[in-house]
Parts: sequence; C-alpha cells; structure tokens
Amino acid sequence: MNKSKTAYLIPFFIFVVSFVYAQDPTNKAECIEQLKTGVEKQCTLLFGDSNKEQEELCLKNAPMEVEKQCDRFFGNGNFCSVCTSECVQQFKEDDPTRIECLQTCLNNPACKNKK
Repeated sequence: MNKSKTAYLIPFFIFVVSFVYAQDPTNKAECIEQLKTGVEKQCTLLFGDSNKEQEELCLKNAPMEVEKQCDRFFGNGNFCSVCTSECVQQFKEDDPTRIECLQTCLNNPACKNKK
C-alpha cells in the first residue's frame, strides 16, 4: 500500500472511530482529544504486524488528520448540519447504518444545544 492510500484510509478510520466512542465530543478540542488515541490504535492494528513503515506514516499523520476532521465537524459552529450531511453522503438510504449515524448526530450534545 502506498502513501496516498494510507492518507485516504485515515479519514475513513476517523469517521468510523468517531461513532464507536460514546463520549460525544461537543467541541473541536474534545473531538481531537478523544479521537487521537483511537486513530493511533487503528494505525497499529492495521499496519503494526505487517508493515512498520506504514504504521509509522499513519501514526505521523494521525494528529494532523484528526485535527482536520474535528475542524470539519466543529470548526464552523454547525455540528448538526455537517454531521448529518456526512451520514447522508457516507451511507445509502436503505442502509440501517445511515439511521444509526443520523441518530448519533442528533443525540450529540453539540446538536441538542442548538436552537
């Protein structure tokens, strides 16, 4: 796997990891703090045994990618809109994961507190 494929995998893992954690970050700083460890674990699980060079590259890029993703969700102050749009784009209409994703967005305190 080359470096460009690794760069594409990191945002996917961030998206997946963000829905695994039940801590529901409400701002960019909480998002970064919570996702950084999860993404680093994913890098190790994905590449650790088979390709140490790719693991190191993934770990090196993880903080920057986490910050980018968290900024995308929380940077503009409209978490609900960004989060629900991501669910709609990532999952097909008949995919039950889409409903779970949307529920996760709507249940997040950053979305609930907006009027």
